[in-house]
Amino acid sequence: MLLRQGKDIQRDFFDQIFGGREMSLAMAIAWRDAVLRLIPPVTKRQAQTALRRSNTSGVSGVVTKRNQGQVVGWVAILSTPERNYKKSFSTKVYGHDRAKELAIAERQRLLEQYGTDAFITQNTHATRDATQHFGYLLDNPQPTLAPTQIAARIRALHQWFDQLYPEHLFVRAKVYPSRTRGYTRINVRISLDRTQNHVVTQELSLAKHSYQQRLPEIWQFIQATITDWHGKDRWQSFATRHEKAFMASTAETGFQARDYSAPLGYPDCLTPPASLQPMLAGFALPALPYLAPVPETPAAHK
Repeated sequence: MLLRQGKDIQRDFFDQIFGGREMSLAMAIAWRDAVLRLIPPVTKRQAQTALRRSNTSGVSGVVTKRNQGQVVGWVAILSTPERNYKKSFSTKVYGHDRAKELAIAERQRLLEQYGTDAFITQNTHATRDATQHFGYLLDNPQPTLAPTQIAARIRALHQWFDQLYPEHLFVRAKVYPSRTRGYTRINVRISLDRTQNHVVTQELSLAKHSYQQRLPEIWQFIQATITDWHGKDRWQSFATRHEKAFMASTAETGFQARDYSAPLGYPDCLTPPASLQPMLAGFALPALPYLAPVPETPAAHK
């Protein structure tokens, strides 16, 4: 979670969706790093020059001085950690427009003489990280992002990361006692979450066959389902990882496996949205198995 302009920016990354704690943590760190690029922390100079809604001068730190509701002067103000600076210019002495011009000029002078720039953060560690990654903003100040700009960038980032969910194949074989039928049964469930939401089940009786005797039949059912959904390559990958554990399962332990593969839109989904690409130049997603970049095809030698 990050804090920007008083608002929390956050997203949840669940272990079950990404394939374990390490992978969900890697995606969470990547999302945080992307947010830092899209919405850098605000600098003191940006805060000092940001216009408030109540501002009537068009210049931050320049306000009217009133007496009985009438404008009698313009005031230049600058607040720093050391002290507050203020200087007034009377409209009676200078006239309305000239007094405002003088206040604006004084405000600029105060910024140049007393205004030091640094990032506004919650602690020294955050300040150090912000300076390390965005120090160039201190030398080349940028306009503060409007709330609508922040919302648009975060919305686009969420949409991109939604497309990065891996396809999650879940396979379970579990034995249930049946009181009404007088014998136990095996329930086999295969589901594909987050994308197509396929679910198939099969029940096999253990009245005449043991769990171990049923294993080849269950394995063939799993093979046929995964091959039908994803093809032979995905089935071979699943079998390589899980066949040994499946064949070693018992009626008491059952079998359960979660298998992850590339997102539905792979590999196009690896590229950030066009609206974010200028800010995310050089940004890299974590090196997770299902987000691996497509190898480049070597150029043919003539």
